[in-house]
Amino acid sequence: MTKRHAGSQYMRLAEHLLQQIQEGTYRQGDLLPSEAQLCEQFNISRITARAALKELEIGGAVSRRAGIGTKVLSQTLSRPVFAHAGGSIDEVLYFTQGVSFKLLEKTIFTVTPEQAQELKIPEGQRFSRLHALRKAANGSKLLTSVHYVPALLTPSVGQLAKLRSSLAQFIAETHGDEIQTIRQEIGACLLDATQAEMLKQAEGSAAVSSRRWYLGREGKLLLLSLSVFPAEHYRFESVLIRNVGH
Repeated sequence: MTKRHAGSQYMRLAEHLLQQIQEGTYRQGDLLPSEAQLCEQFNISRITARAALKELEIGGAVSRRAGIGTKVLSQTLSRPVFAHAGGSIDEVLYFTQGVSFKLLEKTIFTVTPEQAQELKIPEGQRFSRLHALRKAANGSKLLTSVHYVPALLTPSVGQLAKLRSSLAQFIAETHGDEIQTIRQEIGACLLDATQAEMLKQAEGSAAVSSRRWYLGREGKLLLLSLSVFPAEHYRFESVLIRNVGH
């Protein structure tokens, strides 16, 4: 049986739900089916259902509230952005679903002491450095990234050309591993001339930078990703819960 691609599934479901909204099956103020109902109706995973509803929420077509559900707001989607919901590994992995990966440059190197200290990757090991551009389905350039992958885990150029999902997840699945931990650092920056030209933005405009270390079983490093997003294309979401008794 051919393995289903979660990224394409979630995009197809989002498009299907939007079409139903536009055709009047669901009107403004109506509630869409819950994640559990979508899973049953379309024989999909909870992650895929959640990603599709998140896509509609990001585009402004719906609002989502705990205890209420997913309410229809509009028949149209606004321009795409990356919305990173910080509640789980799955949410981090699916936020690049459906976004193409254009490899700009690939080099292989041995990690120096300086690089090991700066990047927090193992000194003396062989790594691949992949410089890439991520694009939305409409061709808009959304982020530029540099990925550091252990040399023996690096996908081929052909595999990267077909990538439409998380690179870390692809590496883990290809090598029979599973992402257990993601360490991340997120900060603000300004686009330099090269980044601005690549992303079709003004030099010096506001941007968001992120570093993410993806660790597999037994703490094995699978990937380090350094990404830069135009500020208008990125939103970080999280839920904070008060500890009882504190």
